[in-house]
Amino acid sequence: MSRLDVAQLRDALKKSQSGGGFRLDDIRQLEDFASYARAQAAVVCNVETYEIRCEREVARIDLGMYQGDVEDTALPPVERVARSVEALQDILTAIEQEGIECAFQVWADAL
Repeated sequence: MSRLDVAQLRDALKKSQSGGGFRLDDIRQLEDFASYARAQAAVVCNVETYEIRCEREVARIDLGMYQGDVEDTALPPVERVARSVEALQDILTAIEQEGIECAFQVWADAL
């Protein structure tokens, strides 16, 4: 698993807030990105998960997170962060239990 440096995380956050999202290659990058986003007063709001199978990416809707609607953005920042952290942990736990390799497309919102 590879790690992103601060410049890469800064670029990832900027792109993830632009509407197009940003690709992360593994769970370590997802964890690092989520931590960096929180430190920058942002929150991961959407995650699309792709299981890597024999060099193919298979969308895993059951391992996604979609929290960027109007109701979510109206919540207090502390609650938005708590919901995001909980949802991300559920995704990471499921991936670990299944023993699969995944890549992600992520989006973030400023708090």
